Amino acid sequence: MKNRKIANATLTAVALLFGVVLIIRYTYYDSLLLKALYIVLEAALIGGIADWFAVTALFEKPLGFPWHTAIIPRNRTKIINALTKTVENELLSKESIKERLADIHMVRMFVVWVEESNGKKTLAEMSTSYIRKIIFSLDARQVAQTLEQLLRQKWQEVYLSALLGRLVKLFLDKKGDEKLIDLLLNEMIRTVETEKTREMIHRFLERYSHEVADSWWKRLLKNVLEAVDAVNLADAAAVLQTNILNELRSIKEIEHPLRQLIHTRLSNLVYRMDHDPGLAETIKEWQVGLAGRINLEDILTELIELALQWERKSISEASHSQVEEWLFDQVSKYWEVFKNDHDLQDWLEKYVKEAIHEVIESEHHLVGTITSNALGILTDEKLSEFIDDKAGEDLQWIRINGSVVGGFVGLILFLFLHFVYDPYVVPLVRGIF
Repeated sequence: MKNRKIANATLTAVALLFGVVLIIRYTYYDSLLLKALYIVLEAALIGGIADWFAVTALFEKPLGFPWHTAIIPRNRTKIINALTKTVENELLSKESIKERLADIHMVRMFVVWVEESNGKKTLAEMSTSYIRKIIFSLDARQVAQTLEQLLRQKWQEVYLSALLGRLVKLFLDKKGDEKLIDLLLNEMIRTVETEKTREMIHRFLERYSHEVADSWWKRLLKNVLEAVDAVNLADAAAVLQTNILNELRSIKEIEHPLRQLIHTRLSNLVYRMDHDPGLAETIKEWQVGLAGRINLEDILTELIELALQWERKSISEASHSQVEEWLFDQVSKYWEVFKNDHDLQDWLEKYVKEAIHEVIESEHHLVGTITSNALGILTDEKLSEFIDDKAGEDLQWIRINGSVVGGFVGLILFLFLHFVYDPYVVPLVRGIF
């Protein structure tokens, strides 16, 4: 393995360099640089040897050392059991399989398969026989009765009070009341600030002033005030329009009492729909009464009968090949709808995966059984080779990093001891004591 050769070469090179520096330092001369190099190589050699021993001890007995070595062969049964549990409960657990299954779009794969093969024709031919049998065997009245019963049942099963409450609550949670009020206010403001509205206000004031002046002295007073311009209905209309606009704009403030009142009333309505039995009973009675008053059977029968007659006539008058071609066209159209209807595809995908999930829940134990049987045939040597083959390259990097990190730590210690500890810390400690 490439990394094993690199790790061996690294350890050998560090050992040789350490020996050379050791001989030079103690035989010929010593210097700061040699001292630093000596400490760095010493730390790198120690780190490399320690990590070589640790990695080798996983698979065999390094230098014949018997204690806590050959860890993998000694713990073969435990490792197999642990791997089996890991595969069954983690790597291929029920949850992980379901998560991976969630990433697979089976319906989409089916769509691609149909589009890239002769699947459309196959689907049309299958549909031809099946649909013809259904069309000629259906009874419109029975279908209508069944459909009406189903609709009545579903309608009466709906808890309408709670449903309406949730809809109103959702409306409030989405600040729908605020948006609706703002929409109405904006429209009212746009209407009020027009010249047409001011003229309407002016006409209203004129009409009101005539109605109020119902006696001769009131009419006299009105005429006198208008003559001296003490009462100007045009100005009054403008002021009234401005006041109305100011009031409408003030209502746009979130904290306006009217907005708070509307929100409170709607919130109380939501609470009553969920907690007021009387209101819920009233809504339920109306719901049941509505279902009883509407007769759907006759309407549904007529609609279904018309549809069946048209279908049967079309099939009877057409030749076999024409029927197949027509059905093929219909299936093709429905297929195009299905192919482009992602909601429908998601619905089908959901139910297919639910069926697969049931199989996973009932048969998942087979994953552990298969894993245990596969690993059980491995001998101690084969198991070591298997793990070494899968993780050996990364384990050899531990050895390489041992020498590198050891040398780096040795350099840091040398710099600290030589340039910080000896010149500053030692004199300080000696001065204290």
